[in-house]
Parts: sequence; C-alpha cells; structure tokens
Amino acid sequence: MIETRYREWRIHYDEDRDVWTCSEEGVEPKTLKLAKTQLANKSKTERKINIKALQLDNSAYAASPFSVVTITVLCPPDPSRFSSRKGEITDCWITDGKGRRSKEYLRNLVPLDSREAVQAWADLWRAAKAADKKADAALDKLPRLDGDELLKVSKPEKERKQDHDA
Repeated sequence: MIETRYREWRIHYDEDRDVWTCSEEGVEPKTLKLAKTQLANKSKTERKINIKALQLDNSAYAASPFSVVTITVLCPPDPSRFSSRKGEITDCWITDGKGRRSKEYLRNLVPLDSREAVQAWADLWRAAKAADKKADAALDKLPRLDGDELLKVSKPEKERKQDHDA
C-alpha cells in the first residue's frame, strides 16, 4: 500500500480498487491530485467563518492603532512552520471596511467585545507616539559638534592666530 501525507491528512492508494482514499474525510477519488483538491475544498468550506474582530496595528505609520475587520476564512494549519505548534491555526483571511482582502496572523486580532481594553491600549499607544515625536524634536534641537570648529579649538593660540592672519 502506498501512503502519502497532505497537510494534516494521510492518503492511501488502494491498488485493488484503483482509488486514493482518505478514510478520515471519506474521500475516494481516482487520482492523488483530485484527492488533494477535494480535501482542500472540504477543509476550506469547514473553515469559512464570518466573525468581526479588531485588528491591531502598532506600526509607526498607522493612522489608527486598531480597525474593525471581518475574519472570513481560517487558514489550514501549516506543520512546516517553525513558529507554530503542530495542528495550530495561526493565520486567517480578513476583509476590512473597504472590502480589501488580506492574510493576517490571528495574534494581531482581538475579539470585538474587547473594545474597552483595546481603547485603553490605543490611548497609551497614542501617548507613546506623541512622546516619541517630542523626543525626536528634542533630539533635533541638541547642538552638534562641528569638525572644523573642533580643529580650531584644539590648536594652540599661536597656530590659531597664524591661520586667522593667512
């Protein structure tokens, strides 16, 4: 018997019946490619959801630290990923308020009913961003050393007069 793996499923080739079978999901097509396609489609259908969530964005360029999105599909677990535990769903597809679709890590999404806690975090985020701007402005105002001035100051008085007279 020939056996292969596709994502989290085991697929066996039944030579007597000339079919590929995945007994876990009840799939029995004639080709391995078709078996994989059927499993992917079945899995995708089961993973379709329609749940609103808050997407966190703490990047320096973010206009707002969070936005409301809709999670449309959970991605299948990826066992080849170093950062995820076996069988753990870590990604999903979302749509934003403008209908744009993108793939997102679940760790960047929080439940919609956490809006109060997210708002408290957002206030702190905005304060930190404002403090960062003030710190940058203060840094820009600091006097800087000038190489030519340092050379002049480091020379003895006699050499400075000669340079001045020349």
